Amino acid sequence: MSKRPAQACPPAAKSARQSDLVSEMILNRPAILYTGDVALPKEAAVSSVFVVGQPAAMKAFVAAAPEFLKQELSNFVTAHDDASSATVSRPSQIVTMIKQTDLTGEDKFVKLVLINIPTEASRHNNPARPDAVAKALVKFPDFTAPGIRAVHVFALGNTARDAAVTGISVGRAAFRFNLSTKRGVPCEMPSPKITVGVWSAESGPASKELCEALGVVVDKMRMSATLTDMPTNFLNTTTYVSFMERLVGDLKALGRDMKMNVIKGNELEEQGFGGLWNVGKACTANPPALVVLSWNA
Repeated sequence: MSKRPAQACPPAAKSARQSDLVSEMILNRPAILYTGDVALPKEAAVSSVFVVGQPAAMKAFVAAAPEFLKQELSNFVTAHDDASSATVSRPSQIVTMIKQTDLTGEDKFVKLVLINIPTEASRHNNPARPDAVAKALVKFPDFTAPGIRAVHVFALGNTARDAAVTGISVGRAAFRFNLSTKRGVPCEMPSPKITVGVWSAESGPASKELCEALGVVVDKMRMSATLTDMPTNFLNTTTYVSFMERLVGDLKALGRDMKMNVIKGNELEEQGFGGLWNVGKACTANPPALVVLSWNA
């Protein structure tokens, strides 16, 4: 009895599916919402709350903080107040559970994380220490683990600029791409719904214009990080060109005057891009390609 040979998936169809998958991973991830409101978002059931910033900013925030976290925040500030005048080289943090009333009027427990960032200068030469903020937050699965959850972060700073830097650092900690596996089976991609309340001791809640600007900057930063993190079995020249075509199409739909030109395969050698051609010509399935974008402001 002869077996019917399995039909191989056409390379073009497989490549198209892979391109769609890459575009979905990069473009269709939940965006981070920045706000100047010091209250928790009402439309989402927040599972964890983070308060992160410079010690002096955290101390000033006690008076403006929501009632449900004032006591814990005040206790944390008091416990670390003796060291606030000295140079702190390592972040200090506390993780606890607090009771919060949800939209239905029921009480539930929410994880609360308070993080004081170091005041000691670093090679980054920024008093807001964005490096320390991102490193402290990325350790928590609330930002990186697979699944869907709602997280709210209070990003604090002594000045408005410091608070903005802290807010951007929150975006660095929230990965869009994570190929973690469980017993060889790919896990669900991380899809946390993150809102960030930006507040400074200098000027209080951040303006709407600043929050909108932070949202754009962080979204593009996370997109670039995703492209960097993707391995070549996901992101290759074929899927990258397809992704750029979709991205340019989305920008054109918004009224942007953009043009895209792709120099691919033998065309690279013919147009003088010998380095790109010689490095990538061995891969016949995904030949080397150069994407050229042009736009009018």
